Amino acid sequence: MNFKMLSLFHILFLISSGSAFNYLVVSPGFGHSHSTFMGKVADALSDSGHNVTVLTILINSKFRDKSFTKSTKDIVYVDSNEELDRLTDLMESGDFSRFWTEEGSMLETIPSYQGFMKMFERVYANLRQNLHVLDELKTNRPKYDVIIFESFMFMAKAVQEYLEIPVFIPVTSVTHDNKFAELSGEPVSPSYLSGYFTNFGNVMSFQERLTNTISYFLGKIILQYPKWTTLQDPTKPLEIETAYHRAPYIFINSNPYIDFPRPLLSKTIQVGGLTVDVNKLKAEKVDENWNKILDQRPHTVLISFGSMFKAIYMPDSYKANFVKVMKSFKNVTFIWKYESDDTSFAQGADNIVFSKWIPQTALLADPRLSAFLTHGGLGSVNELSYFGKPAILCPLFADQLRNAKMLARHNGSIEITKFDLADYETLRSAIHRVLFDKSIAKNALNLAKRLENQPMKPKELLVRHAEFAAQFGEHHGLDCNIRNMSFVEYYLLDVIAFISAIAVFVLVLVFCFVRKVIGALGKLKKD
Repeated sequence: MNFKMLSLFHILFLISSGSAFNYLVVSPGFGHSHSTFMGKVADALSDSGHNVTVLTILINSKFRDKSFTKSTKDIVYVDSNEELDRLTDLMESGDFSRFWTEEGSMLETIPSYQGFMKMFERVYANLRQNLHVLDELKTNRPKYDVIIFESFMFMAKAVQEYLEIPVFIPVTSVTHDNKFAELSGEPVSPSYLSGYFTNFGNVMSFQERLTNTISYFLGKIILQYPKWTTLQDPTKPLEIETAYHRAPYIFINSNPYIDFPRPLLSKTIQVGGLTVDVNKLKAEKVDENWNKILDQRPHTVLISFGSMFKAIYMPDSYKANFVKVMKSFKNVTFIWKYESDDTSFAQGADNIVFSKWIPQTALLADPRLSAFLTHGGLGSVNELSYFGKPAILCPLFADQLRNAKMLARHNGSIEITKFDLADYETLRSAIHRVLFDKSIAKNALNLAKRLENQPMKPKELLVRHAEFAAQFGEHHGLDCNIRNMSFVEYYLLDVIAFISAIAVFVLVLVFCFVRKVIGALGKLKKD
């Protein structure tokens, strides 16, 4: 009996091995949310029995010791260098910290995007110096069927060519990427879809639409994709913009039950929520230390501004007001993710718990946590949506502004501006509302129920489409011709001009005919 069972298991193993595909997932070693999302992509495929390698192109060395996968064990690194480490540390402490006080307007945001593009130039140059890593993949791994990478990781296209991988699937860890969407043939209009330098939501005033339109065309001029050459031939241009439309699918970190509705291509697959496994996370329990903290008072509020926008760089006026507001809530414990041991600005505030690290998902899953004050990063927005947790959204930069509006429209959260952090009445009113307005908690739970019962789960969508792409390759039938249309063709200006010309011609004929008839009648009358 045991022999038969072993033989059966052996046969099943051979069958499953034969049907498994080989995926290379390229992940950026910079930015917690990006790395987490790509790690979940890799794990989803590994959990389904496929062979997955994660190629982490480190942009900062400190990400080498961090693990963003669980079931995927084959992790390969392209190491960073001192120049990249210095550049990214400077961006974190200087470039990002300025957005605590700046509006984050169109003109203020442009230098940050240009800085990112310059950084990727250096990343690609560093990859050229580490081709032995790719050579090892060629030699020691089976030939990959599909490469999956974030759309802004342009160097992954060079990796695809170098390793001769037939199929690629681009991914965005944000809700949308305007330029990339256009290259794929997806309709992108500034009348309803905010761009890189504006984040207004989908209902805009005239002034917002005007600003958004200027931003849209400015983005087309400024945000050019790099002009690189291939890794194997420095004289051959690397296809980036001209190649993206060939992808059989595009995975975007958007969920139709959270995001603003908009027209999408059939090849655009919404996998927002992939990073949140509610059942698994609900099974997580906080340790004894956090357990005691959650039991201290009737209400507990978590405060975190993510990994890139550190609270230590928050202006002193914001910190002082924060402490003043928190002190006024005697029955509320505030857990504040703060990256320094120097918390002297909060002396006498015994209801504030500072911590450099917090078990965010375990805390969100705990019913004793009453609310979450967050910067509106997409990872946090997805997590609190799935857990049905009331929230205060305080966006600082870029897509966080859109994320805040996106979630606030479901009425389970409150949106404030970063400048409100210095206003005692506004901040206190927001915290009081999110804690004691029962309708907010009710709406947050309603959204969580919809997400829990959505017809197709994000993980299933990703795996099925990734498998289909590996099996059948590029789908030319899904290539939308919008990307080839000129401005005149897309907006039917030539058709409108033609119909208008005919209409004018007919009107002229009618006018001439009527004029002749009137003239003839006048002549008859005279006769």
